[in-house]
Amino acid sequence: MAVRVGPPGQSINYFSRADSLWHQTWIDRDGGQMEYTGGLRNGAMVLEGTGNDPGLPPYRARMTMTPLPDGSVEQLMERLERRWRKLVRNISRNIP
Repeated sequence: MAVRVGPPGQSINYFSRADSLWHQTWIDRDGGQMEYTGGLRNGAMVLEGTGNDPGLPPYRARMTMTPLPDGSVEQLMERLERRWRKLVRNISRNIP
């Protein structure tokens, strides 16, 4: 069963030479947004940021992307409440 976290949207990702960090800005179709920053940690790309969804208080979130031995990538989305809570875990694979 798929878990839906929020409405679909799009992101832009870039590396900033000004702060030497990766950045991702995510905007969903309902006007919610996330601003992530981060970089490589222990072989994984870890981005953390603050989300702002219409009608809700801001929240902290973390996205961890870990390469797997078969070439796929595990993506783990978490939200900070009293502690980090896993929201979604995806595996992305290249299709030949």
